[in-house]
Amino acid sequence: TPVSLKSTLNPTIFVIDRNPVYGKLVQQYLEVADYNEILTFTDAGECIGFLDLQPDIIISEFQHADPALSGLNFLRTVKKKSPGTDVIFFTSHHDVEIAVKAIKLGAAEYIMKSKYAPDSLLRKVNILVGFRDEILKNNRVRRKLIASVGFLVILTLILVYFYLH
Repeated sequence: TPVSLKSTLNPTIFVIDRNPVYGKLVQQYLEVADYNEILTFTDAGECIGFLDLQPDIIISEFQHADPALSGLNFLRTVKKKSPGTDVIFFTSHHDVEIAVKAIKLGAAEYIMKSKYAPDSLLRKVNILVGFRDEILKNNRVRRKLIASVGFLVILTLILVYFYLH
Protein backbone atom coordinates (compact mmCIF):
# COMPACT_ATOMS: atom_id res chain seq x y z
CA THR A 1 0.00 0.00 0.00
CA PRO A 2 1.43 3.40 -0.92
CA VAL A 3 2.22 5.59 2.04
CA SER A 4 2.32 9.36 1.93
CA LEU A 5 5.79 10.84 2.39
CA LYS A 6 4.37 13.46 4.74
CA SER A 7 5.76 13.60 8.24
CA THR A 8 4.06 11.18 10.59
CA LEU A 9 4.69 13.54 13.50
CA ASN A 10 1.41 15.25 12.67
CA PRO A 11 -0.72 12.94 10.50
CA THR A 12 -3.85 14.27 8.83
CA ILE A 13 -6.93 12.48 10.12
CA PHE A 14 -10.48 12.81 8.79
CA VAL A 15 -13.41 11.84 11.02
CA ILE A 16 -16.84 11.20 9.48
CA ASP A 17 -19.89 10.77 11.67
CA ARG A 18 -23.47 11.78 10.86
CA ASN A 19 -23.82 12.85 14.48
CA PRO A 20 -21.70 16.03 14.76
CA VAL A 21 -21.49 15.66 18.55
CA TYR A 22 -20.03 12.15 18.29
CA GLY A 23 -17.64 13.28 15.54
CA LYS A 24 -16.44 16.09 17.80
CA LEU A 25 -15.98 13.65 20.69
CA VAL A 26 -13.76 11.44 18.51
CA GLN A 27 -11.82 14.53 17.42
CA GLN A 28 -11.29 15.62 21.03
CA TYR A 29 -10.24 12.11 22.05
CA LEU A 30 -7.59 12.17 19.31
CA GLU A 31 -6.49 15.70 20.23
CA VAL A 32 -5.90 14.61 23.84
CA ALA A 33 -3.51 12.02 22.34
CA ASP A 34 -1.66 14.88 20.54
CA TYR A 35 -3.15 14.41 17.08
CA ASN A 36 -3.91 17.92 15.85
CA GLU A 37 -4.52 17.78 12.10
CA ILE A 38 -8.12 16.57 12.25
CA LEU A 39 -11.02 17.49 9.99
CA THR A 40 -14.53 16.34 10.91
CA PHE A 41 -17.36 15.76 8.46
CA THR A 42 -21.00 14.77 8.82
CA ASP A 43 -21.23 13.77 5.16
CA ALA A 44 -19.11 11.23 3.26
CA GLY A 45 -19.50 13.17 0.01
CA GLU A 46 -17.97 16.25 1.58
CA CYS A 47 -15.06 14.15 2.85
CA ILE A 48 -14.49 12.70 -0.64
CA GLY A 49 -14.21 16.29 -1.90
CA PHE A 50 -11.22 16.82 0.41
CA LEU A 51 -9.26 13.68 -0.55
CA ASP A 52 -6.84 15.84 -2.55
CA LEU A 53 -5.37 16.69 0.89
CA GLN A 54 -4.22 13.04 1.01
CA PRO A 55 -5.25 12.30 4.59
CA ASP A 56 -3.21 9.68 6.37
CA ILE A 57 -6.21 8.13 8.13
CA ILE A 58 -9.98 8.34 7.72
CA ILE A 59 -12.15 7.26 10.64
CA SER A 60 -15.65 6.71 9.32
CA GLU A 61 -19.02 5.25 10.10
CA PHE A 62 -19.98 2.38 7.84
CA GLN A 63 -23.41 3.68 6.78
CA HIS A 64 -23.77 7.13 5.22
CA ALA A 65 -26.77 9.11 4.02
CA ASP A 66 -25.80 8.50 0.37
CA PRO A 67 -25.92 4.72 -0.27
CA ALA A 68 -23.43 5.16 -3.13
CA LEU A 69 -20.90 6.37 -0.53
CA SER A 70 -21.72 3.88 2.20
CA GLY A 71 -19.59 1.07 3.51
CA LEU A 72 -17.61 -0.83 0.95
CA ASN A 73 -18.42 1.71 -1.79
CA PHE A 74 -16.92 4.44 0.38
CA LEU A 75 -13.82 2.31 0.98
CA ARG A 76 -13.38 1.64 -2.76
CA THR A 77 -13.78 5.35 -3.56
CA VAL A 78 -11.19 6.38 -0.97
CA LYS A 79 -8.70 3.71 -2.08
CA LYS A 80 -9.12 4.78 -5.71
CA LYS A 81 -8.69 8.51 -5.06
CA SER A 82 -6.17 8.32 -2.21
CA PRO A 83 -4.54 4.86 -2.15
CA GLY A 84 -2.18 5.74 0.70
CA THR A 85 -5.01 6.62 3.07
CA ASP A 86 -5.87 4.11 5.78
CA VAL A 87 -9.59 3.73 6.48
CA ILE A 88 -10.86 2.72 9.90
CA PHE A 89 -14.55 1.96 10.15
CA PHE A 90 -15.76 3.12 13.57
CA THR A 91 -19.36 2.15 13.53
CA SER A 92 -22.48 0.95 15.22
CA HIS A 93 -23.09 -1.35 12.22
CA HIS A 94 -22.45 -4.68 13.96
CA ASP A 95 -21.97 -7.25 11.20
CA VAL A 96 -18.96 -9.57 11.36
CA GLU A 97 -19.35 -10.70 7.75
CA ILE A 98 -19.26 -7.08 6.54
CA ALA A 99 -16.30 -6.37 8.80
CA VAL A 100 -14.36 -9.26 7.21
CA LYS A 101 -15.23 -8.01 3.69
CA ALA A 102 -14.10 -4.49 4.62
CA ILE A 103 -10.74 -5.75 5.90
CA LYS A 104 -10.27 -7.91 2.77
CA LEU A 105 -10.96 -4.84 0.59
CA GLY A 106 -8.30 -2.82 2.39
CA ALA A 107 -9.84 -1.28 5.49
CA ALA A 108 -7.23 -0.93 8.23
CA GLU A 109 -9.76 -1.84 10.92
CA TYR A 110 -13.46 -2.27 11.63
CA ILE A 111 -14.25 -1.20 15.18
CA MET A 112 -17.75 -1.61 16.53
CA LYS A 113 -18.79 1.22 18.83
CA SER A 114 -18.91 0.30 22.50
CA LYS A 115 -17.68 1.82 25.74
CA TYR A 116 -14.19 0.40 25.03
CA ALA A 117 -14.17 1.38 21.35
CA PRO A 118 -12.45 4.78 21.78
CA ASP A 119 -9.43 3.07 23.36
CA SER A 120 -9.34 0.49 20.55
CA LEU A 121 -9.58 3.30 18.02
CA LEU A 122 -6.71 5.24 19.56
CA ARG A 123 -4.56 2.08 19.75
CA LYS A 124 -5.15 1.40 16.05
CA VAL A 125 -4.38 5.02 15.08
CA ASN A 126 -1.13 4.82 17.07
CA ILE A 127 -0.21 1.55 15.34
CA LEU A 128 -0.91 2.99 11.88
CA VAL A 129 1.09 6.14 12.59
CA GLY A 130 3.99 4.04 13.92
CA PHE A 131 3.83 1.82 10.83
CA ARG A 132 3.93 4.87 8.56
CA ASP A 133 6.89 6.24 10.51
CA GLU A 134 8.81 2.98 9.99
CA ILE A 135 8.10 3.05 6.25
CA LEU A 136 9.36 6.64 6.04
CA LYS A 137 12.54 5.70 7.90
CA ASN A 138 13.05 2.71 5.59
CA ASN A 139 12.50 4.91 2.53
CA ARG A 140 15.14 7.38 3.78
CA VAL A 141 17.63 4.55 4.37
CA ARG A 142 16.88 3.12 0.91
CA ARG A 143 17.44 6.51 -0.76
CA LYS A 144 20.78 6.89 1.06
CA LEU A 145 21.80 3.37 0.05
CA ILE A 146 20.89 4.01 -3.60
CA ALA A 147 22.86 7.28 -3.54
CA SER A 148 25.88 5.49 -2.03
CA VAL A 149 25.76 2.69 -4.61
CA GLY A 150 25.43 5.27 -7.38
CA PHE A 151 28.48 7.11 -6.06
CA LEU A 152 30.49 3.86 -5.90
CA VAL A 153 29.52 2.96 -9.48
CA ILE A 154 30.63 6.37 -10.74
CA LEU A 155 33.87 6.17 -8.75
CA THR A 156 34.55 2.68 -10.13
CA LEU A 157 33.93 3.87 -13.71
CA ILE A 158 36.33 6.79 -13.21
CA LEU A 159 39.02 4.48 -11.81
CA VAL A 160 38.55 2.01 -14.67
CA TYR A 161 38.76 4.84 -17.20
CA PHE A 162 42.04 6.15 -15.74
CA TYR A 163 43.44 2.65 -15.40
CA LEU A 164 42.75 1.89 -19.08
CA HIS A 165 44.07 5.23 -20.34
